[in-house]
This record gives sequence, structure tokens and C-alpha cells, in this order.
Amino acid sequence: MFNVFKMLGSNNFVKNYNLDFLQLNHLRLIMKAKNGFTLIEVLVSMAILSIGILAWVTTQNMSIKSRAISNTLSIAEELMVSQMDILGCQVASWGSNHADESGTITSTIASIRYKLFWRAEKGMLVSDGRPLWLVTITVNWSFYGNHSVSGEKIIVGE
Repeated sequence: MFNVFKMLGSNNFVKNYNLDFLQLNHLRLIMKAKNGFTLIEVLVSMAILSIGILAWVTTQNMSIKSRAISNTLSIAEELMVSQMDILGCQVASWGSNHADESGTITSTIASIRYKLFWRAEKGMLVSDGRPLWLVTITVNWSFYGNHSVSGEKIIVGE
């Protein structure tokens, strides 16, 4: 194999092909063989890749956190609705002489503590003399911050 650099540097080659100095330097740059990447190129590409991976990991973490919070919200709403049904049956049997009531119920599901605060308030009487009751339930829990959900239901008593 012949040496391209020696051939390009020789005066005979330049004279035979009428190459001037700029053309000769251009040919040398083109013919120069490059083996591998420089350290700077590798470091820059690793930095760009690590920024991309970090962004992906952050997005995945936020997605997992959002899904977990959504699951706890679903559990809290289900607790509220089921307790509303239970209280609704009890309150429906209360007469107009019954006093307002409230209470607290604590439930632990999947190591998360849910606190249910409920209140039944007597309202006005309907035309036949039966009372209307407003039942309010609020569920509080702490998971990636404090959260709460609440609901109300109007029930006709006896």
C-alpha cells in the first residue's frame, strides 16, 4: 500500500496534475483518514444522551405518581359512596324529633389511612310533615400530599 501523504507532498505529483497550494491542502484534508471519535465528541454525546434519559425517567416517575394518586382518589370516592348509602338507610328512619348527628370513621386500605367525617342536618319539613336531612361526608387522606373528596345527599326521613 502506498503512502498518500508522501505522494501528495511530492513535487512530481503537483507538477504533473497542475495542483496549486490550496488544492493540495484540500486533497490532504480529504485523504486524511479518521479513526474513531475524539474524547470531546464522546463526552458531548454522553451528555445529550443522559439528559434524554433523565427526562424520560422523570416523566415515568410522574406518571407512576399520578396513577397512584388516582387510585387513592377512586378508593376515597368508593368509601364515601358506600358510607353515604349506609347513612342514608339510617337517616331515612329518623323522625322529625331526631337531633342532628355527626361522626368520624377511620379506614385503612393498602396502608393509607382514610378519615371520613359525616354530618346529618335536619332541614325543613315536606308537606306531609316528614323532615328532609342533608347528609354530608368528607373523606381526607394523605398520600403525596393531603387530599379530600366530599359529597352531599338529601334524604327524606319518617
